[in-house]
Amino acid sequence: MSVREKNDLYYVRIQVGGKRIERAVGRDATKEDAKALEATIRREILDGKLGKAPKKSLDDALLRWLMEVPPGQVDPSLKSKIRAVRKYTQGRSLAEIVDVAGEVQAAGLAEGLSVATINRRLALLRRVANLAHDVWGWLDRPLGKKIKTLPGEVPRYVQIDQEQAQQLIADCPIRSRDAVLLAALTGLREGELLRFNPALHLKADRIVLDAKTKTRRPRVVPLTKQALALVKRWRTGAVTYAVLRSDFEAARKAAGMPWLQFRDLRRTFGSWIVQQTGRLKAAQDLLGHTTPTVTSRHYVHLLDDHLVAAVETLPAIKTGKKRGKR
Repeated sequence: MSVREKNDLYYVRIQVGGKRIERAVGRDATKEDAKALEATIRREILDGKLGKAPKKSLDDALLRWLMEVPPGQVDPSLKSKIRAVRKYTQGRSLAEIVDVAGEVQAAGLAEGLSVATINRRLALLRRVANLAHDVWGWLDRPLGKKIKTLPGEVPRYVQIDQEQAQQLIADCPIRSRDAVLLAALTGLREGELLRFNPALHLKADRIVLDAKTKTRRPRVVPLTKQALALVKRWRTGAVTYAVLRSDFEAARKAAGMPWLQFRDLRRTFGSWIVQQTGRLKAAQDLLGHTTPTVTSRHYVHLLDDHLVAAVETLPAIKTGKKRGKR
């Protein structure tokens, strides 16, 4: 049977040429939805056999990508970016993705959005275009390379000191206080924090994250005594994304830091590691950066002691007596 139900989810499973194709329809879907998906898959297979790329809408592509992204990467920020571009994608063909990217860029500039915000949305569309061509076979041409991000993006270098962190925690509502503190003590991303489960991720005095992270790489984060005590009383699911965002907003305003973003807690953790150890490699491994270049871009400016020492070796230059007027 090609349509089956398991754990309140409908699945479509088709065997083609010795290869099994299986897709989940998604929650809240019906058996009729599953049958419709089965028909779509069979049509795609036939199109593939005939050498034709199936005609798909941009929303089809966004939905498939969202369903195929590993659970560890479906964070609220990703959904927010998709919501932001959907007003431009509705009713549009996947083949129009380059034009849609141009509209997203023009609208963002007109609204006065930052280059970074616009580029994140363009990168999302480029990723979908690449998948549609390289993996799904939905596009005949590699359109992703035609979607260019804007120049002039300024990296965000924001971190807070210990006194500011203490003030932020003190002003945070009690229900979210542990979550904010754990973010500062571990560098966990917001999505990783909300999914954290001590039964699965706590090993002795370490948080061990599996490959369901943003970079799809496992990561180990040793815990301080304070952090270990915190995670031992942690209740998975007690704090939702909406609650955490609301409480963090209240805390940063009360602490006099309205410019602070939740991701800055991760940056703060990394900066503390680099400043205390002088080792970029330690920050790279703890934060799960894929390359040293990523870590250097954000933290190398903190390691300036050797620059100060080098400048101090410069000789004093005698200027002589001042000349009088002629």
